[in-house]
Amino acid sequence: MSNSLSRKSFLKGAAASAVGIAAAGLTGSVFAQEEEAAVSTQKAINEPDVWDYEADVLVIGTGTSCYGTIKLADSGLSVIAIEAYATAGGTTGISGGMQWLPNNHFAQEFGDTREKSLEYVKNMRKTSGITDAQCEAFVDNAGPMLDYVTPILEATSVGVKATQTEGFGDFYAHWDCGLKEGRTVDFRIPGDFFGAANWRKAYLEAQEKLGVQFSLKTTATKFVYRVDEAGLPEILGVIAEKDGKEISFKARKGVLLATGGFDWDQDLCNTFLATPTEFACSLNTLKGQGLRMAMSVGADLSNMTETFGHITYKVKAQEQKEKGVPCNIMYERMMPRQIIVNSKGRRFINESSDYDSSWRTMAGYKTYGDHDLENVPAWVILDRKHVDTYGFKVSAYIGDVDERGVPPFFVEADTLRELAEKVGIDPDGLEDEVRKFNGYCEQMYDPDFHRGENPFEWNFFADSSAPEGPARNLGPIEEGPFYAGELAPAMLGTCGGPRLNEHAQVMHVSGVPIPRLYACGNCSGFGGPGPGYGGGGGTIGPGLTMGYIAANHIIETLTENWDGTTTTGEATPLEAANVSGTDSGLDPYGDNGFGTESTVVHSYNPGTYTSTADGLGGPVTVTMTFSGDTITDVQIEGADETPDIGGTAITELKEIIMSAQNAEIDVVAGATITSNAVLTAARACIAQAVK
Repeated sequence: MSNSLSRKSFLKGAAASAVGIAAAGLTGSVFAQEEEAAVSTQKAINEPDVWDYEADVLVIGTGTSCYGTIKLADSGLSVIAIEAYATAGGTTGISGGMQWLPNNHFAQEFGDTREKSLEYVKNMRKTSGITDAQCEAFVDNAGPMLDYVTPILEATSVGVKATQTEGFGDFYAHWDCGLKEGRTVDFRIPGDFFGAANWRKAYLEAQEKLGVQFSLKTTATKFVYRVDEAGLPEILGVIAEKDGKEISFKARKGVLLATGGFDWDQDLCNTFLATPTEFACSLNTLKGQGLRMAMSVGADLSNMTETFGHITYKVKAQEQKEKGVPCNIMYERMMPRQIIVNSKGRRFINESSDYDSSWRTMAGYKTYGDHDLENVPAWVILDRKHVDTYGFKVSAYIGDVDERGVPPFFVEADTLRELAEKVGIDPDGLEDEVRKFNGYCEQMYDPDFHRGENPFEWNFFADSSAPEGPARNLGPIEEGPFYAGELAPAMLGTCGGPRLNEHAQVMHVSGVPIPRLYACGNCSGFGGPGPGYGGGGGTIGPGLTMGYIAANHIIETLTENWDGTTTTGEATPLEAANVSGTDSGLDPYGDNGFGTESTVVHSYNPGTYTSTADGLGGPVTVTMTFSGDTITDVQIEGADETPDIGGTAITELKEIIMSAQNAEIDVVAGATITSNAVLTAARACIAQAVK
């Protein structure tokens, strides 16, 4: 509904039907008849005869809610956290672990101020309806939240430290209010370049130490609530499903909704998203249940046409979707010697732009014919030198490459014209576009899409061997054979949902908060704020902050329970949950490095295997020894790699491959090309050894 509607007049005299009307369209008139009876009898809707469990606060979803959960439990409140997936942490737990937090103390060292941060986030929100008060709440709480949680996480047995993520600037660092570094932070073990797994262990351990109880493989299905005389629902608890049975959770003070988006529900995606998007880089449990629950109690909605997006390889993404695992993110497009074109052979994108912006470029519709999308399908076009110089392994979990070093779903041809004819691109258009682009590369200036002008583009999966500037992103396409890979729009996670206020309270369609209901993360309509994406960790930082704000509001204002009591700190005991999953052999990262329920154990042919790939200065050779289901030794030789960067990366990668027992790991920041060579060779060794 538009904010301009008079929601209070809409509700007058309609207490019994208001909630059902708000949910109409997707869920029908939910519980309409039940509500009429409820108003007359004063019995709460969906209330069980006996509550199975109760606590002060119920948290639904264990990802970006984690800092809020820590704050709640640290204040002495009892907390039960339920999670639909088999391990805790949600999609946040399989992310890069970075958090975009404006005006934090690291950012201040790079010149950040409250004023700069506010200008930046207000530019990001566009016309989404995110208010000044919400922007101010985000900016004013992000830094204090980081300062609050840092000593708690650093005191865990994991040993993580708060770190400013070097090299990760704002996506819009070229704005006057943007920063080249500082607003992106993470928690990692010193020397560990990829901190997500250890960060997850730390925040889960902190919650458990504070007494948070977890119920895993537990899917919330509906709210328990009562309706006042004006038709406003008040949340009392939640009905959920676990092991095929319905169970109830009483929340004496409130509920924090953090279920993630509706990424894996294609009906919801088709209904709301502006660009048809069928692939998601998230857990397959994200099916919009939180959205449906919020709608069923009359929540207003915000940001519904948006998603935190990216571009993926279509064939690989289809394969991953069938397995129920997250799709890969395409990063090669940021490197030189390739372009992205539509069926006319025309560029339509700054190929080196941030991945959220790249998704938006695929949203344009034709104004003729069938009115389908102008830039879908699309293809990345690259030459042999791109393959030889940069390879494909910067994309997350793309899979093995063939003997040419190219993914098998790419099409190859000796000439651009032949390539265009093979995949259905206009040959004249492609040849003309490549000719024009190569001219831009000669002058190191792209007047069409300004590729390489944003400092973010120089540092994020660019050619770090080139001087800062467009040379890190621009390079001609001139040496055959040439290759084409079909692309598709994909999402990191939808970011539309119930509208929030500055206290992270869910807003009713009447324009007032729904009592005792809060939300954070991708299930809420806050976004980053709005459709924007501030920088690395731009989905996580806002979600963490809104969860923290919600916790503070619950602590400070909900002094009385909804049942009239003032009891706090007591909760029904739950059976202890294995929140990380690792003790039971469950691999929370699955067969592609993300969260699936498959246990991945390779059987190897015993022996030693060697493979070589091209690094920055020359060949990098990896030798690996296997026995049974174990990698017993890794040796890496790269004499021509830069000793201070490439040499350090080689040392780190050897240790991490041994620890992870696989090569499906991220590259070392600042040493992308060396890392890619090591990981390419290591994966080839593993492929040789696997039975």
